[in-house]
Amino acid sequence: MFSKLRPLILAAPLFALAGCSIQPGDYIVFRVAFDAPENQSDCLNGNDPNPNTVDDSTDLTTASSIAIFAFDDDYFLEYGEGLSLQGVRDGSDYSFDGTTVDVEVLNPDDDTYTTNTVDIEVDLIINGKNINGIATTRTTNTCTGASCPEDYDTTCTSTQRFRGSEIKDADLERPV
Repeated sequence: MFSKLRPLILAAPLFALAGCSIQPGDYIVFRVAFDAPENQSDCLNGNDPNPNTVDDSTDLTTASSIAIFAFDDDYFLEYGEGLSLQGVRDGSDYSFDGTTVDVEVLNPDDDTYTTNTVDIEVDLIINGKNINGIATTRTTNTCTGASCPEDYDTTCTSTQRFRGSEIKDADLERPV
């Protein structure tokens, strides 16, 4: 699911901003490189690591764009396929988060249902024209009821570091 949430090309009017102080109506667009996601130990859910992937590694990055804008005292991070996370600012530090919950009925006869929750948190620092941050995605799957699949309840936390720089004079391009 996280692949759907990876940033896609975003562009917006860019205004000259002093000290990265984003004001309502302003946008800052950054071109960033995301490192490969790192799954934490909770992703194993009690299983042994896959011997076919345990020693795999890459130093390739995924290039993308993200944008930050403000509305009153709220800050937003455009992140992914139209996804916008709300957050706060403390100087040049920004923290954004959001949650999606999907509940599916498996068996209405015995009231069995699954709940899939995805929590996303993005913490970043803007230093002049540069940006550094980490995106953390925690996916939790639970099942309640008599017809639950075996070992359905799982949790996986994945982190992905990114870095990049501000894009000058970007234009917003979206279909209407």
